[in-house]
Amino acid sequence: MSNSISLKQVNFSGKMGLFAAIIFGLAATSQVKAEEFTAAEQAAIDHHHAILDAQQAVVEEAIIDEQQAEFEHQVEQLETAFMEETCADYGRDYDSDTEVCYEQ
Repeated sequence: MSNSISLKQVNFSGKMGLFAAIIFGLAATSQVKAEEFTAAEQAAIDHHHAILDAQQAVVEEAIIDEQQAEFEHQVEQLETAFMEETCADYGRDYDSDTEVCYEQ
């Protein structure tokens, strides 16, 4: 009984494989027959690519600026924490406005 089940699955798999091969073959040959773009179409495509490149540059710059601001904020927080700890080790308080340690 298990042989008939596996036989049906193999037949089904084979039919699907043949069907997929035919579809893939048709897709590959249809790409070969594609027509070239006209000058106006190519100009429109080039213009579209230029717009995409400009937008990508703007977005990348915004992301970099955001990351830089976040980095600077984190560095400032860590510097303040370090100075507060260092000043406390020497029995002093840290003033973050003037960025100096002073005696208590």
